[in-house]
Amino acid sequence: MNLILGPEVQEFCVNYLDDLAIITTGTLDKHLEHIDIVLNKLNKAGLTCNLQKCEFIFKEIKMLGFIISTEGIMTDPDKIRAIQEFPAPKKIKQLRAFLGLCNFYRRFIPNYSESIIPLCELLKKGRKFQWSGKEQKAFDFIKQQFINTIQLHHPDFNKPYYLQTDCSGVGMAGVLYQIDDNNEMRILGYHSKALKGPELNWSVTEQEFYVVIICLKKFETYLRGSKVIILTDHKALLFINNMKLFNGRVTRWILYIEQFNYEVQHISGRRNIVADVLSRYPPDGDLI
Repeated sequence: MNLILGPEVQEFCVNYLDDLAIITTGTLDKHLEHIDIVLNKLNKAGLTCNLQKCEFIFKEIKMLGFIISTEGIMTDPDKIRAIQEFPAPKKIKQLRAFLGLCNFYRRFIPNYSESIIPLCELLKKGRKFQWSGKEQKAFDFIKQQFINTIQLHHPDFNKPYYLQTDCSGVGMAGVLYQIDDNNEMRILGYHSKALKGPELNWSVTEQEFYVVIICLKKFETYLRGSKVIILTDHKALLFINNMKLFNGRVTRWILYIEQFNYEVQHISGRRNIVADVLSRYPPDGDLI
């Protein structure tokens, strides 16, 4: 479907397989023009739409478990309610079902990967399923996070992107956002990952560089060909190309990042919003 529609419609058309949403922030005439463009492309490819499944001229629509509007993307309240009402798992099958439901909306949750570490530990092979206070605390914490989900905005392809990252030593997270004409932050997405195995033994600089790389890969569709400003509180990343004692891993990262139009800027730890949402520890104790 991406090949049929082409890159020129990506600013106003969202698609997943054969589901399409045409989103216009301008006038009704502009919206009708966008619809005409998409329908013509489908017609040229010999494809048709089922009129009974189409909805036209709506301010917002429910699609693939999300609420999509001209402003951005939100979670489906019915799905969030299912997460909130999910009982504490009593066996692995129930835990997998809960995590599967949560994973679907992980893009809305800062530092999601680190928050669920205690729950994922129960899924390890050979691990006896034993639900204790630590697991219950993580379970309650992640459910609370879903109550506070925010709207993720659509990108403005005419504005630069800001990628703010941080690493806590056991987990890493990043947030991609833009600044609108009112000088307000418009968050496009979160990404997080728990450090595993050898990653835990990497140097701090390698870990901080790694979170930049995984976030660039996550948001690559947005960032290719656009200006991206990488914000970090780790000063060593200001001198990526001057780093000494490269290993093969770091060399590959440098080759990858050079594909982007990027600039690295340093910010203090207290100004790093990711450091706040990274949630190294929950409010009342250690989750790890």
